[in-house]
Amino acid sequence: MILILGGRGSGRHAFLSGLGLAEEDWAEVTAEDLRLFAGQGRRAAEALACRRAVIAEEQGLGIIPLEAAARRDRETNGRLNIQLAELADCVVFMTAGIPHVIKGSLPETPAPSFFPGQVFS
Repeated sequence: MILILGGRGSGRHAFLSGLGLAEEDWAEVTAEDLRLFAGQGRRAAEALACRRAVIAEEQGLGIIPLEAAARRDRETNGRLNIQLAELADCVVFMTAGIPHVIKGSLPETPAPSFFPGQVFS
């Protein structure tokens, strides 16, 4: 599984589209996934990791929220990302539209089509 991490607007979706995966081959971590992870732990992470790619938001580099509930959500997000990274064959961290492989290596085929000047979501 390829885990694609990054903040909002970092280029995660554009990078994923360049991998040529079918929609059923990848998943994006949702609020529901975070609730399941809070209750089920590793089983919830393993259920996500059965896909060929997972997109997850990295929240640990931002401002720490004032509200206790928001801090708990941020912590849960981080713990889920740790579990997914442990299960992943390849982890890509997106920064300003630039992919940084921080674990493993990207598959040779299909090659990502990642063009300078592309607008990222």
